[in-house]
Amino acid sequence: MKLSQWAKKNSVTYTTALSHFNKGLIKGAYQLSTGTIVIPVESVTPKKDYLVIYARVSSSENKTNLDAQAERLIQFCTANGWTIDEVIKECASGLNDERPKLLKLFKERKATKIVVEHKDRLTRFGFNYIKELFMIVSLLL
Repeated sequence: MKLSQWAKKNSVTYTTALSHFNKGLIKGAYQLSTGTIVIPVESVTPKKDYLVIYARVSSSENKTNLDAQAERLIQFCTANGWTIDEVIKECASGLNDERPKLLKLFKERKATKIVVEHKDRLTRFGFNYIKELFMIVSLLL
């Protein structure tokens, strides 16, 4: 694999990857006579998934529904053998972007998978944009 591909897979810039190569920090990496830097596939560390369950209701009156929604999602993930790293429950409208817990989740950039009961629990509008950024599992009950 090329150094640029290795940099993307390891979430670093090309400059950082080149610095690592020059310091000998990338096991098995070598440079071809053409100047291309190649990293053997064995040197690629697989990224562990960070799975987040996101449950949302629009008002605090539905608090019992929020807990039940989260529990259904936990059971779904457990039944599929997935390790749950975080469960986020939020009472907020789906019609605007005033959801502090969801925004915090996006800013932290730890999540690789987000599990929701239905896509409108995540957002009413723009779901496909978010889906392109994350691996989102929508459990339609």
